Amino acid sequence: MDVKRRWKSLSFKVEHLRLEVEDRDETIRNFEGEFLEELSKLDVEDVPGLESKPLNPHVEVVDNAAPLQEEEVAASEPTTGPEDMKKLWKAIAAASHPDKTGNDPKKTELYKRAGEAWKSKSYDELYRVALELGIDPPEATEESITILNGITQDLEKKLKESETSVLWMWGTTSPEKRDGIIDIYLRSRGKKRKSV
Repeated sequence: MDVKRRWKSLSFKVEHLRLEVEDRDETIRNFEGEFLEELSKLDVEDVPGLESKPLNPHVEVVDNAAPLQEEEVAASEPTTGPEDMKKLWKAIAAASHPDKTGNDPKKTELYKRAGEAWKSKSYDELYRVALELGIDPPEATEESITILNGITQDLEKKLKESETSVLWMWGTTSPEKRDGIIDIYLRSRGKKRKSV
């Protein structure tokens, strides 16, 4: 398969995985609310001899990039990264910079997205912004393919790790097994249900 087809294939794979991660994060946030509600109904006590820790099953969801202010985006002139991505970033900036578009809100938003993508090395997002602006991306390189492979692996790892979280296990198991997961969780926090 040639470089361009591999780039396109990986871009679609990364997009699919990002959507899957977003869906998983949203599902886990929903499970968290239900889990905390169940915990709030329990009367718990510390287990002697075990270190007591706060009851917080939150699974940290890392945003792709914090929103940037226009000044920060403008200051993020490309200095490192694949040469084809530098060219793409510069073409996007030329077509969407607020000074050049009369502060067109849609193009300004695309400019910010591209700046965030550049800073976080989300080259697939940079590619999508270019397509929205009608900019043909430069030929993909082996280096770009390597970067997209790395992004793919990171997203797959994040999905796999989420499956081992207390919230995911609790939310995806049968109602009969949920109490057991809560008990295991409480024990890991140095706590147990109070005996009646």
